[in-house]
Amino acid sequence: LKEVRHLVDLAHPNIVRCLDLCSSDPTASDLVLEYADGGTLRTVMAEATAWSFRDAWPVLVDVARGLHSAHDHGIVHQDLKPENILRFCEPTPVYKIADFGIARAAGLRGGT
Repeated sequence: LKEVRHLVDLAHPNIVRCLDLCSSDPTASDLVLEYADGGTLRTVMAEATAWSFRDAWPVLVDVARGLHSAHDHGIVHQDLKPENILRFCEPTPVYKIADFGIARAAGLRGGT
């Protein structure tokens, strides 16, 4: 539930959207997230024959925008890694931050 609260608060184009919360067990819940048709950044990097600054720049910009929004909402991700950055291919490639499961409030509102 903590992760859902973070995702609901963080409605941003570079943060994965939570579409629903399913629970058949009172002690556990499953998140339904938007589908990342391009896989993780780890997969993208592994498939690349070379990784240039030109390749990395759009990823860096998208991740920075998502982090900036999270920080403006007082949330620190705490587990940022290529597996938690998802690529969405349609209509144009966009990278979004996922997995706010161990994120914490940091009191960063009002400028980061």
